[in-house]
Amino acid sequence: MKYLFIFLLILSGCENKKSLQSKYPLKLLSDDYGILKESDMHDKGFLEDVGEFSTEPSSAPRWICFEVKDFTSKCINVSYSEKFNANSGDLDMVVKHVRKEYRFSFNSIVSNEICEDHRAEWKKVMDGEKYFCVSSTFLAIDKRDSNKISGIFYRLKTKKGCDSWFVDHCN
Repeated sequence: MKYLFIFLLILSGCENKKSLQSKYPLKLLSDDYGILKESDMHDKGFLEDVGEFSTEPSSAPRWICFEVKDFTSKCINVSYSEKFNANSGDLDMVVKHVRKEYRFSFNSIVSNEICEDHRAEWKKVMDGEKYFCVSSTFLAIDKRDSNKISGIFYRLKTKKGCDSWFVDHCN
């Protein structure tokens, strides 16, 4: 009886994962490794309707998950900004996974301090984790090279925590 209960508990966990992927096949492009919840599929301030994943970008966020070991990021200096009274730059987040290169950037130029703050948060929530998920807007396949996919960073999430481009957008 005890083993039947354990088996049913494991089976119900598999069903939840499958149902999330099958319910949102255009929003969740990979296995979520138990990181995401149904509420993650409903992003504040974005359209619910998501078209097919293709070379044409969609403004609706899509989730894709990877192994932490495939992740790198850095802040790229662009120029000195009078607005920030400091160097400004952009994010270069790269995930190399199964012969594909996924590249994410911020939606605008930011101070290097803001970029480094995000990177520090990602390091904290990824420390000791095997998988992470990224939510990206305007995610699209490169028209010249189908092995390159790029998008705008929206959220990064692990079982340990979450970081978002927008304040209060982590569920």
